[in-house]
Amino acid sequence: MAKQGTMEGQWAIGKNMIKCVLPLISFFEDNCFITYCPALDISGYGENETEADNSFEVVLSEYFKYTSIKKH
Repeated sequence: MAKQGTMEGQWAIGKNMIKCVLPLISFFEDNCFITYCPALDISGYGENETEADNSFEVVLSEYFKYTSIKKH
């Protein structure tokens, strides 16, 4: 069964500070825990919920880094 929630935080990306509140959906599928953000269409995964959340944090940080330096 899926669990819905939100993630609130701020991230320092270079000289920029990004602050946001994101909707999250956590669920178990194909023997894997997944944390998914429908607003950004990104996800993290792991063998348990903690690993999935940590993986999502890494993906989110990389997403912010990429979008903050992208020219177009």
